[in-house]
Amino acid sequence: ATVTPTTSWVRYQYTGTIPASATQVGLAFGWVPTGTAGANDWIEITGVQLELGSVATTFKRAGNGTLQGELALAQRYYWRSTVDSVYDRLGVFGTAESTGQIQINFQHPVQMRSAPSSLDFGGALAAYDGVSIIGLPTSVTLDSANPLYAVLKFTKSASFTQYRPYCLIDNNANTAFVGFNAEL
Repeated sequence: ATVTPTTSWVRYQYTGTIPASATQVGLAFGWVPTGTAGANDWIEITGVQLELGSVATTFKRAGNGTLQGELALAQRYYWRSTVDSVYDRLGVFGTAESTGQIQINFQHPVQMRSAPSSLDFGGALAAYDGVSIIGLPTSVTLDSANPLYAVLKFTKSASFTQYRPYCLIDNNANTAFVGFNAEL
């Protein structure tokens, strides 16, 4: 379907038939800017609802009808800790188990549906003990996890001071993140 956008919020609804043999369905939104470069030439879309049936019902949010409730429901399946600036901290403190290994603790923002089964991470990660910034390797182990918290383990030969507290930080790049996945 094609619509002509307006400068105010408008509700659109479309009905279509999906073949009985279909195993997946998806939506796509496309838009081509037509204004002057640098001008207000954008579009906003909110409240998309795909439903089975021949009648479009009133839009409803999950999670007590609030965006915060929807975010909390989504974070039961996946959440990501990111940084706002260089040298910003991720997670809470951990400790050096040995000179070659540290553990960093993460408390999930909401109780996840199950213990995270995988994680994703990236950017410039470093360990900081209040004295030194130590760049970390590009591998991490999900050491232990449950629906409330997770412990990550980083290994780097002879780099840490045993039993010293460490935190995980962005190493001057503003790109560090760690994500926890408890998808079905």
